[in-house]
Amino acid sequence: MDDDEMVGLCRRARLSEPDIAAELLILISEGAESALQYEAAEGLGDRFRRAAEATVTRLSRR
Repeated sequence: MDDDEMVGLCRRARLSEPDIAAELLILISEGAESALQYEAAEGLGDRFRRAAEATVTRLSRR
């Protein structure tokens, strides 16, 4: 998914700052991919999910 698609997804999810949310989610994803090169995948998916959920929760409109 490219940057524009992620921004569109965040807009459709009605996040309060879709550009920032998209950037954070992309950075979290890239970090997870990089981490796979240096550590075992065990627990990585759960850490990614928690970070992504926290980002979405924080930027959800109330």
